[in-house]
Amino acid sequence: MSKNLKYSHPFFAPFEVMKREKSHLIWLIVVLFFGAVEILGPLLEGNSKELAESIEKGILYTFAVAFCAPFFPSLLIQFITKKRSGHDVKFANYKICIAAITVLFLFVTLFLFEGKYKASLFWQIVSAFISVYLAFYIYCIGEMELHEDIVEHYDMTSYKVQEAKRMVETSKKSKQISGVEDGVEF
Repeated sequence: MSKNLKYSHPFFAPFEVMKREKSHLIWLIVVLFFGAVEILGPLLEGNSKELAESIEKGILYTFAVAFCAPFFPSLLIQFITKKRSGHDVKFANYKICIAAITVLFLFVTLFLFEGKYKASLFWQIVSAFISVYLAFYIYCIGEMELHEDIVEHYDMTSYKVQEAKRMVETSKKSKQISGVEDGVEF
């Protein structure tokens, strides 16, 4: 595969940042390690009874919510601040969509935690993996503005601004036109 190969679907645009800057994986490893300390402790000690009790209490749901929840508010705050100050909000579609998906995921996870699946290891693991994925995706979206040269073709902001300007110009020109159509002057 060529290093210049672009992902075909815009959904993968944030990962183009990671593809170029492998150092972002350091972020993922550090955050995962310290985020999972509550789970890793009993594993490293070989204390299976404590680990089983933690799973019965839904520790991975707690991890999933605690891991994912802090990232999307910072993305939204950045979005709102730029919008209010009149700056172009780059990659707005990504930010809005991922925020909505994250809120939905957090609610589903909380319902699983409070419901009959609290002790289900399967749903806890699924929830934890989705949380890690969403958090890393949000992190990469935040980094997209720093690496516009790789992902600029995914940003619709400049196109929308140019299209709005063209529409205003067309509207102005249409008001200035007087012409002949089928021999009738208007």
